[in-house]
Amino acid sequence: MRGQRSPRIAIVLEAGERDALRQLAAEHDEPVSTTAARLVRSALAERGARLEAARRHGTRRHSERGAEPPWLPPAARADAILALRDRYPDELRHLPPDPLHDPIIAEPLAALTVWRDQLDDGTHADPRMEIAFAHELRSFATWLQTQARRHR
Repeated sequence: MRGQRSPRIAIVLEAGERDALRQLAAEHDEPVSTTAARLVRSALAERGARLEAARRHGTRRHSERGAEPPWLPPAARADAILALRDRYPDELRHLPPDPLHDPIIAEPLAALTVWRDQLDDGTHADPRMEIAFAHELRSFATWLQTQARRHR
């Protein structure tokens, strides 16, 4: 397998850092690896990395039909993002003026718009999906608030 590189990267953390990462992952109800990836992307974006350009040349997520998921690219959901901001002004009050500028913000926000549309059009008949949406929206709002505090 020489010559082929894994897309995975290993990092070494001190015990306290690992504990903090596990706690953050538990708070967001997500795997530790997902939390770690989100934190790395956020740090890269804060340092000015051009993540959208890097992603364009990397592996894209495709459905079985070969098309991108309906929330990508986020710019295609710009009107829906504005509508979501209008619908949930308190939860999304910490959105930056141009949320499409940062893929760490734009991509999950665009995914939330698709989910909201699916709830509104009755695609999800299970009321637990509404509760899950509200939970994810609050989680995203908390993350936005944390980011806003860091940039004061």
